[in-house]
Amino acid sequence: MVLCKDCNHELDEPTNIATENRSPCPCCGSTSRLFTVQTGGNIAPSGRLVGRKLSNDGTEAIRVSDSQKRSSATDLDTSGQLSYSIEGASPRGESDTLDVCRTLIHRLNMSGGQWGAPTVPDGPEGGIDCVANNGQQALYIQVTRAVSKQDIWRQLGRLGNATATATVQRAADDLFWCVQTKAQKIPHAQRSNLLLALDAMDTPGHALEVVIQDFQKRYGGAVRALGFQAIWVVGPLAELTRRLDT
Repeated sequence: MVLCKDCNHELDEPTNIATENRSPCPCCGSTSRLFTVQTGGNIAPSGRLVGRKLSNDGTEAIRVSDSQKRSSATDLDTSGQLSYSIEGASPRGESDTLDVCRTLIHRLNMSGGQWGAPTVPDGPEGGIDCVANNGQQALYIQVTRAVSKQDIWRQLGRLGNATATATVQRAADDLFWCVQTKAQKIPHAQRSNLLLALDAMDTPGHALEVVIQDFQKRYGGAVRALGFQAIWVVGPLAELTRRLDT
């Protein structure tokens, strides 16, 4: 947001305009400016503490700390490059599954859903990680990581920290690879009753709007053809949880 430094009037002008090219404030005539950014901190339904900063130049920063003593940092720069780091214990198997499903249900209910708290079904998995009910029907959820290639998780498990970089396009490619890989393991006839959730709790850069837009532009038709009931990427906040197959 751009404000007049002298009278605090909000101005409709870019942040990178040179001082000598600024138009005088319509209220007081000043060319001095004050630039602000959006910041926020939230406790996610999973118990994660999340801080998010959106800047006027398109950059974004996300910081996450969770109850399992794992933390992550994600930054998007002006060139569209993502960098992220993770510290702590590597996630084990399905340890984050219920947290992912809780955040997903919170997001669905923000859009008018009336789903109850998700639960892990008893007995063998059978392709279903969590179930939620709304009193009339059941929602069956399968969870997989948004970044399922093992390099970063091996590094985290071996060293206790891991770092990586990716372009927006590469992050969208990661999501598509994960969807395709999971689809190959599920018979087509079963997919229509299954919501596929991609876990981006520790890699929230993969849930940024610019990544989703690129994904939908290049892969939207292909993932819709896979026949899942829905496909969502789930970040550490409901606001970072977005549907992919639209």
